[in-house]
Amino acid sequence: MLGLTDENLFFEEEWLETIEEEGFRTNLIHVKLSYIPRYCRKCGIKNEGQISKNGSHKTKAQLLPYRATKTELRLVRTRFYCKECQSTFFAQTNLVDENCYLSKELKVQIALELAKNATRKEIANHYFASSMTVLRVLHRNKTNCIEKE
Repeated sequence: MLGLTDENLFFEEEWLETIEEEGFRTNLIHVKLSYIPRYCRKCGIKNEGQISKNGSHKTKAQLLPYRATKTELRLVRTRFYCKECQSTFFAQTNLVDENCYLSKELKVQIALELAKNATRKEIANHYFASSMTVLRVLHRNKTNCIEKE
């Protein structure tokens, strides 16, 4: 239904919750993100038993609106500990860039709306984002296009 295809996402029994947040009706999708890492993201060593699970961390990611309702993914990410370099890192998903709140798919849709010459405020209202967020997407895409030339 939502196109969440990452095989490392595990949906909780009560996975969907609808709340009123900041004056908007919001769908919250509760999932756990976990897997066995192949290597340490900090030192690069291949995992041969020296990387272990070490707790979790809650994050959220905004998805495309579903039926004109703001939709957020509430992620419980597994934290890993590398005994080789004594560092920790979190499980990652291909749905969201690292240290980013917006899903990749949402950023693509905002960029497509910008191409249609809609105003930043209209786009922000449609996708439940700020106009500054829309501007950041514009600048990131502009930078990416210049680097490709």
